[in-house]
Amino acid sequence: MSEWVFKPLSELAVLHKDSWKVGDEEAPYIALEHIEEGKLRLSGIDHSSIVTSNKYRFSEQNFLFGRLRPYFRKVVKPHFNGICSTDIWVVGAADGIDLAFLFYLFANQPFIDLAYSGSSGTKMPRADWDFLKYTEWLVPEDIEEQRAIAGVLSSLDDKIDLLHRQNETLEALAQ
Repeated sequence: MSEWVFKPLSELAVLHKDSWKVGDEEAPYIALEHIEEGKLRLSGIDHSSIVTSNKYRFSEQNFLFGRLRPYFRKVVKPHFNGICSTDIWVVGAADGIDLAFLFYLFANQPFIDLAYSGSSGTKMPRADWDFLKYTEWLVPEDIEEQRAIAGVLSSLDDKIDLLHRQNETLEALAQ
């Protein structure tokens, strides 16, 4: 095991704000309603042809974090390039940080709770990067250890997803 150190979020994550404007290239589109609450997966996607305002571009080298009402835990790692709502942060990993490890850090309930506690707005609270970037997180220095941790968590997520789909199939058969 490597040494674990406290690092500010600004040394772990990078926010990407690559603007997409109406009329730019066609792309898959993810809005907040396409990200399942608390399940770390998409419920669907749309197409840029329905979009009427500016959005952010994302790539497979990013994950998405719903900053509007962060307590809904809308975090997802799409396996394609596209565009998303500006109420979604496009997050990339800083040098020496594994993206999958960072994804699980953002999906972690203590992170969600802190994002909500530092949010601004009462009716429609939004996570505040200027607050979060100074928060410190205990992380392994060794990127291979980060990858191993993320690999275990990813395997558990895959198993949970499989069990959910099996339950849905069994419920459908029972009806």
